[in-house]
Amino acid sequence: MEGISRREAARRAGVNEATIRKHLANGDLAGALLSDGSLDAAKVERLAARTIQKGPVAPMALSSARNRRLRAQVGNLIDDVAASRANAITQADADAAMDEQRKVFADKVAGFAWTVGTEAAGKPASEAFATIRDSVHRVLERLSSPESDAPDSDEDPNDNEAPDLDVLSPNDLAARRINLQAEKMEIERALARGDMVLVDEAARDFDTRMATFKSLFTAIPASVANQAETLTPDDLEALVQIEVDQALEALR
Repeated sequence: MEGISRREAARRAGVNEATIRKHLANGDLAGALLSDGSLDAAKVERLAARTIQKGPVAPMALSSARNRRLRAQVGNLIDDVAASRANAITQADADAAMDEQRKVFADKVAGFAWTVGTEAAGKPASEAFATIRDSVHRVLERLSSPESDAPDSDEDPNDNEAPDLDVLSPNDLAARRINLQAEKMEIERALARGDMVLVDEAARDFDTRMATFKSLFTAIPASVANQAETLTPDDLEALVQIEVDQALEALR
């Protein structure tokens, strides 16, 4: 029969190893001692429940139950903190992501004003409107196309590996619980202060800004077509660029 070490017996009992050695020396755990010096786990638990106390009234069985509860609490906190991290982003990161998206849009609409000036200047309003509208649709199609080169994630998959709580001592578990509670509270406080924002809220904010941008951008044909016939290509380009810049401002 393979036994357990004194250290493991102490861990299961919720006491230190010196306590196990003391009870072995005075014979309280003699029936659990195997020939190779290890301890019979089942006998240790039965004998220790009667002889080993943690403090004045905590026998091994009660201590074991407390440890199981503590491991469960720590496990739940690990899940809660992981969910909080996944569901929140710093406001600074959200702003940076929006700014980066605006730069992408600015790159994709670059040249639009020049195209409109070149193709629509001098045309009657109805023809200019159709020309500018077609150009707007082409740009929106480019904006809707997914990026071919998605950035690599910097996240290390090993960072999400759950620790083996069974190997942690009660003191280590208690310390882990305190740290996790503090981290969870800090995320909640950061959300309340506005230093962090929920990912869903950031996504809704982006959708709102995107809708405003598209509304302003698709309104450009109606806004400038009536003036196209009397404008030079350069003047129409400048007028359209003002409209484009206003639409891009919605993404700030």
